[in-house]
Amino acid sequence: MQAVASDKGWMFRTTTTVSGAHSSTATITLASVENLTTEMYLSDRSAYIQSIDTATNTVTLSATKSFSDGDSVAV
Repeated sequence: MQAVASDKGWMFRTTTTVSGAHSSTATITLASVENLTTEMYLSDRSAYIQSIDTATNTVTLSATKSFSDGDSVAV
């Protein structure tokens, strides 16, 4: 995780890995949801995290996305 100062405050960047293939869905399973919070944007700003289920390591995004198993996701 990397802390970065901006003119709007602090932001944190982290990367996690996708578990399983996901096609055009807003809910994805990750290897870990540690250090993630709601309202964090994906690094490409295409979607943000709306909810996190720590029991299943799944996040629900604000938009549908497709990922392959093992993809890295930066937020």
